[in-house]
Amino acid sequence: EGEWYFIETDFIIKLSAELDPLFIDNHEYLHQCEKKREDDYNISVKDSYPNVICLDKKSISPNGQYQIEPCDLIYVKDGYLELAHIKISTRSSSLSHLFNQGINSVELLRRDEEAKDKLKELIENNAGMIPFIDEGKYSVSYGIITKNDIQRKSKSLPIFSRISLLRTVHGLKTMNIPIKIHF
Repeated sequence: EGEWYFIETDFIIKLSAELDPLFIDNHEYLHQCEKKREDDYNISVKDSYPNVICLDKKSISPNGQYQIEPCDLIYVKDGYLELAHIKISTRSSSLSHLFNQGINSVELLRRDEEAKDKLKELIENNAGMIPFIDEGKYSVSYGIITKNDIQRKSKSLPIFSRISLLRTVHGLKTMNIPIKIHF
């Protein structure tokens, strides 16, 4: 709408300093994307690794509420039940939704027994995952599929997305939830 914002250089440096260490170069399950659609990508990961469950388009929301997707992919990794959220886009609005989805699903799973029970049903009561759900021992991974220069780490994201991500990171850290970001 013709409005411009000036952002202090110090703030940009602070964003990079806090966010860049969260970006990882390799992920055990999240492979390169050969697909045009997120749901096809999620299925390709599930098909490549038998211990990964695809929960894309599934819901753990309380009855009568709008759908809340727990994650796109779920698996046990490094002593946590990892909730992986995937997005093919670096548009600011898409990324803000992605980052909010990560923190909102963890908050719901930690506070709502109905959400926990729904997640257990979605994973078909996978015995290896149940203790993590009962203990609330989660980690969050964001898989961002992009053609941007990934060597720039957080600088590959729009500034508003970096601000949203920083707020999400602070919220997840407050809940002792490890977080990783993978391009």
